Parts: sequence; structure tokens; C-alpha cells
Amino acid sequence: MAACLLQVAIFIIFVCFANGDSKTVNITAGSVIGHSSSVTFGGKTGEVFQYLGIPFAEPPTGQRRFSKPVPKASFSSPFNASTFGKGCPQFAFYLQQWLPGNPAQSEDCLTINVFVPKAAATSGRKYPVMIWIYGGAYVIGQAGIYAAENVAMLGEVVVVTFNYRLSALGFLSTEDDNAPGNFGLWDQRLAIKWVHDNIAAFGGDPHMVTIFGNSAGAASAITQALFTENQGYFKRIIIESGSPFCPWAFEEHPKKYAERLAKALNCPYGSSVAIIDCLRKKSFNEIISSSIVGTQDEKVFRAEWVPVKDGHFLSGKPTDSYVNASGLLNIDLLLGSNSYDGAFVAILALQPYLQQLMNQSFTNGVPRKFFEETFIPMFVRDIVGKNDDALKSLLIHQYTDWNDPDNANKTLQSLLRLSADYNFYMPVLRVLLPHAKHANHKHTFVYEFDQRSSYSQDPTYLNGANHGDEVPYVFGFPYSMAAGMHYQNGGGTVVEKDLSKKMVLMWTNFAKTGNPNSPTATNAVTWPEFNLNTEQYLYLTSNEISLKSHLLPGRRDFWLNLEPLLLEKIMSSQGQNSGGPPIVG
Repeated sequence: MAACLLQVAIFIIFVCFANGDSKTVNITAGSVIGHSSSVTFGGKTGEVFQYLGIPFAEPPTGQRRFSKPVPKASFSSPFNASTFGKGCPQFAFYLQQWLPGNPAQSEDCLTINVFVPKAAATSGRKYPVMIWIYGGAYVIGQAGIYAAENVAMLGEVVVVTFNYRLSALGFLSTEDDNAPGNFGLWDQRLAIKWVHDNIAAFGGDPHMVTIFGNSAGAASAITQALFTENQGYFKRIIIESGSPFCPWAFEEHPKKYAERLAKALNCPYGSSVAIIDCLRKKSFNEIISSSIVGTQDEKVFRAEWVPVKDGHFLSGKPTDSYVNASGLLNIDLLLGSNSYDGAFVAILALQPYLQQLMNQSFTNGVPRKFFEETFIPMFVRDIVGKNDDALKSLLIHQYTDWNDPDNANKTLQSLLRLSADYNFYMPVLRVLLPHAKHANHKHTFVYEFDQRSSYSQDPTYLNGANHGDEVPYVFGFPYSMAAGMHYQNGGGTVVEKDLSKKMVLMWTNFAKTGNPNSPTATNAVTWPEFNLNTEQYLYLTSNEISLKSHLLPGRRDFWLNLEPLLLEKIMSSQGQNSGGPPIVG
């Protein structure tokens, strides 16, 4: 049924394009033909030109596999940009479980999409630009999910989405020059440069660019800002539920995974040269289908294939130079998290253990026992690499409701809070606090999204927003997300659509001015800048948009002050260097 609906949607898109206007623009690679369609959202109707599937790099195949992308050579004839490009190779099953899109995959996937309000395409005035980087833990995702015509039309901005390489094909590293890694980050960087070089032809302003992304896309946006060669390519960033501080956003020892992949595919794995030479001869399907090579503990909170130290894009952990990174301190920043961000990771982390619990009643202390003897130790091992009783006791103490410690529901909520804090909330705060303190004359805005949508299929105990739930609101409930997010084509309830409209306007206002309150009225409470005295942030649900202050003060103090001190003592007692506590001010 989902496949049939997808085919119908694609047919409708083709019909709209066939009946709409076309417009040709000239870019560095040649001529590109876009097509217009009529868009209605937020009580407004307008025309949007869509330029889909434009190649921005040569196919990363053969000797180009496991290498930096090469800019696309000139087109031999005008390029008809009428359909999204194929997704980069990835586990289709994972993608279909989250945000189903076009299942077609190819290594020739480095394509870019541009959504242009008709006025921008015809008026001669240059419009602000927003570049979306998709999330998916660096192993799944595709630009075709994120149809952006509603944002472009209502917000009157040019929106760009693109594909980048994923999984082993995007992030395999042998920790040397044979395959240094971060090829997906280099794809992102080339797409950003493509925008800088070409967006004026579409009516966009190359000097008024905002990068925005969710999860791994948010972590990528900050990582791109850390890369000094990107300075001048964008002036604002919006990050949703992710940062380079997230434990899943960096891998310190990637070569072991490259060797395991080689072994799984019967390749020699004694030298980097032999590994890469052999893997370049395998099909992408062979590589992707064999790429889950981590142990159960290694995969608890992260995928195997993520950004690494490569000596060029990243000379160390992205967080090492964060505070002094001029690329970050010279941008405006809007960021936030979802109330149940940790649920997505927690559910994934628990999968290997769920079968053990299937026949056990969640009464008589079973949740408490699981929390203390299985779940907490998983976090401890991820933090210090081994079991540690002191850190385990500290976490149990912090995440126990001592008024009712054996309550099964409260234990479950503690589990979800711990997952959220470790994987999302605190990593986002570690981006926020230095920016608010050091980024003079730049704007900082913070939100929390807490909407449990009417179409949600999450368990009832998730009485808020799961990881990624804000994305369809940010994109104005596009047709491309309907199947994956389980809403009817057009969106949720009336109040949910109104919340989406307000968020689209706030996000695009920020892209225009660095202020989400203007120039377009949002009919919402005025969103103040975040400062270290009042610490005000915007709380978002369909029933209430209001101001709150002081994000999670107790939990924040634990993770940003107490836990680093204990970790330093643990590492010192073992003769190791923890690298010091995280930089937060």
C-alpha cells in the first residue's frame, strides 16, 4: 500500500510539473531546467520553482570511492531537473522504518535540490537561502524526503537540500591517507560551496545563507562551521536535537571497523592499501549489507560509521576547539531539543535486551532491576570504556525518584531522561552555553519542542515529542513525509498545522534577520534572545507557545559539572587522560 501511495504521489508531482511553467538557469556546470507548481500552505497560495536532482559531484565510484568528492563537470546538454536523485546507498529497511522515501539507491547519488519562490525566480531581488542537512545517525537519510516547497513559498526563502554519502561508503576510515574518512562531510562541504557559487542564478543571496539540520544533520552543521575553509559561506545555523558533543557523533578508533568490514567481505585486512583496493572492487550492496560490524556494546548508542579525526577536516574531536572557533562565534544560532529526544536511542539500545524481558511482568521490581543492572551499566561502559561502580552509583542516584523508587512508570521515565540527557540535551547545551557567553553581537535563541502529534504511533508513555518529531512541522507537513510520519497528506489537526505555520515563519524569519520574531508576524509570543542571566527559551506545543527559563538546572549541573569531575578522577586513577571536563563557558 505504501509503495502504491508513493507511486501515486510521484505521478501527481509529474502532472503538476507538466502543467506548470519551466525556467532555465545557468550554473557553473551548464543549463538547468526547473519546473513550477502551485503550493498552498498556512493560508497562503503561491508558485514555487523546483530544481530537483542536480548533480553537484562526479559519481563517487571506482577510484573515487573512499575519496573526496570531485565537482561535477559540465553538462553535455541542458539538465531537466524534474525528479529527485536516487538516495545514497544505505540500509533500505532502516530508512523505511523511519521516513520512507524513494527506495532507489545508487552510488551516483550526489545531487542537490533547489526550491525557489516564483518572486525570487523572476523579481531580480536576491532572497535568503536555507540549506538543509538531513539526519539519520550518518547511516540513513536522503534529500528526497524533505520536499521544501511549503517553506520556500510561505517563508519566502530559497531552500536547498542535498544527498551526502552514508555508512561505510561515507565514513570508513583506515586512519591514514589511504582512506582518512569523513567523505560524507566533504560531500556536505562541496554542496555548501556549490550553493555559494551558484545560488545567485536561482535568485538566492550567497551572502545570506543559513544552514539547518536535525540530529546528525545538526551535528554536521556545527562541524561545517568548525571547518575554517567554510568561513564566509554561511552566517546563521539552526540545529535541532544534535551537536558534535553527542556521543554518537565522533569515533576515535575507526580502523577496527574498516578491518572487520574487510574481513566480512573476504578482503585482506593486514594493510590499509589492501583493504581499500579490495573494497573498491566490491558492489555497494555488498559493502552496505556487511557494514554492521560493531559488537553489541559498541552499537548501543552509535553507528560504526561516523565522523573521525582525518587531519584535514577534523584535526581532533570537533569539540576540542569549539570555544575559540571563530566560524562559530561569528554566526547567529538558533537551537533546541525535543522533550523525549532520548526515546529513539533508548528503544534502539534496548532491542537486544527486549527478548529477555518479553516473558517478565513489569512488576515486582523488574523495571528497577533492569534499570540498575543492565541500562545504567551500558551508559557507564560507553562513558569510561569499562564498568565502574562509582559512576554507576552516581547515575543511579541522579536518575532515581526517591519518593517512589520502585514505581515502574517513574523508572521508565528516568530511563528516558537519562537517554535524552546523555545523547541530546547536554550535547546541545554544550554548544549553546559558550555561544551565549562568547559570541558578542551575535544572536542566540533556544527552544524546546514538546508536541505529541495526533498521528503519533509512539507508546502512550511518550507524552511529548520523540526524536525527529519537529521535522514535519519545520517543513510544513510536506507530502514527502506523510507515509513515514503517518499523517494524512496535508498534515495533522488544525492546531498542529497552525503550530507548523508559526514554526516555518520563525525559522525563516531567523534566516532573514537573525531574529525569529521578524520581519513576518508569527502571531506567537515574542521569543527573547537567550542570555546567561534569565536563560529564557521558547516552549512549543500546539496548545501552548510560551516562555520558560533555566533549562533542566539540576540535570545540567550534574552533567556539566559533577560528572566531569568524577570522570577526571576515574581516568586519573587508571593513569589515563580524560581530556579534561567538557568546555561549557
